[in-house]
Amino acid sequence: MQNAFFRAARLCVALLVVSLVWVGCGCTGGTTAVIEKFPLTDSLRADVWRIPAENYYPQAMVVSNGRLIVHNLKSDYLFQVFDLRTREFLYEDGEIGRGGNDFEGEPDRTSMCPDAEGFGIRVNHEWYRVAVGETGLRVLEKSVLADMKVPVNNALPLRDGWFCTESSSSDRRNKAYTFVNKDTREVFHATPFPQHVLKTNAKLSTDRAAAYAKNGVVHPSGDRFAAFYSRFKAFQILSDRGRVLKTVRVDITPFSVIYDRLSSRRFYGYISTPATDGEYIYALCAGSEEEENYDVAATELQVFDWNGAPVASYKLDHYVHHIAVSGRTVYAINTFKPNEIYVYSL
Repeated sequence: MQNAFFRAARLCVALLVVSLVWVGCGCTGGTTAVIEKFPLTDSLRADVWRIPAENYYPQAMVVSNGRLIVHNLKSDYLFQVFDLRTREFLYEDGEIGRGGNDFEGEPDRTSMCPDAEGFGIRVNHEWYRVAVGETGLRVLEKSVLADMKVPVNNALPLRDGWFCTESSSSDRRNKAYTFVNKDTREVFHATPFPQHVLKTNAKLSTDRAAAYAKNGVVHPSGDRFAAFYSRFKAFQILSDRGRVLKTVRVDITPFSVIYDRLSSRRFYGYISTPATDGEYIYALCAGSEEEENYDVAATELQVFDWNGAPVASYKLDHYVHHIAVSGRTVYAINTFKPNEIYVYSL
């Protein structure tokens, strides 16, 4: 399986002409591509890792320094930490409170991002940098993110102190993103919304932020990020200043390109926060077209490089909601099966 993955990665450029149909420049800049097939399609069977699950409702997870950190919604503590090598539960930590090492509110699960010392996560209008130690968590820094009015709407840490989040639904600038600098407090808005007019759905037609809801992942360098749409199978790769570098549509059955059929209850595209190892992007795709997917779970894992080229598509043997990656290993969880972590080797 691993050899097949690397072969697919090497072949993705050679197969670019077959896999991508170039259709010129998109309305928001950059180039637009349509993926009609992946260089590699395969099925994966999980090695099921059983964990203790009392008062456990996992919402997100990341890998950092050989540890798996899971954000939990229903425990007295916000995070559980596991050792990847031994698969042992190490500790739980992180409380809501006013102390120097506390979290002053419920963290935004969509913004959890690994870094060299542990992870970063958004809490209300602040960004927390958290070190993951041998026996506990330690808050290293709390930075105010001015003008980020949407309490739960992604937050991506870019280079030079900049952060990006989705703009508010009430923002009339027709800009999809708000950029904030934690050091200088500078703010700017960038990237027009796409022009997929939702003619027959008045609610989503007027609420562009809901219609174009997306999940983002930032490259470790901080110089670019990728935004995957929830309501249709498409994504964009953007610079750290919001310039669209590539727009990609995945036109592989089942898919939806009839944008005026979208509803607030349907998710055809990408769910939860994608993961990256710096070389590839890993994204869960709901892939449902007719059926209403209330739980927004996925059994398809799609892999792309940071140029937007397709690498592989995998059919998973479990419904999952969130993923994290370490090397060529993907860790996945289902929120409603909290005593299991699914380990997939690519």
